[in-house]
Amino acid sequence: MRLRLETGVICALLVFLAFGSAAAQAPGYRDVDLGARRSGEIFTLKLGAQNANCGQPIDFRFNSKSNWLRLPADPVVRQVPAGQTKYLDATIDLSGAAPGPKIGFIDID
Repeated sequence: MRLRLETGVICALLVFLAFGSAAAQAPGYRDVDLGARRSGEIFTLKLGAQNANCGQPIDFRFNSKSNWLRLPADPVVRQVPAGQTKYLDATIDLSGAAPGPKIGFIDID
């Protein structure tokens, strides 16, 4: 399973996933391999937004149009101070998904 994060750079924005590591990087996105997951199951995905060096707190809005990748009703990590990371819990819901590879996208504004 792969997840592609579409990112813009705002004061050195860094986005982390609680599991999985970057498989490949290119300007504008990061591919993250989430490994094998079984159809019919639900998993938690922790997304993190880090304000690496911007001197003021920053808000990060996560967006996804993938029907199996669900964000909370309020998908915003608010007021992340410089040098800190805050997290947002998303859900990978494969309960209605057919077996096979999935590709999802998360945009960060």
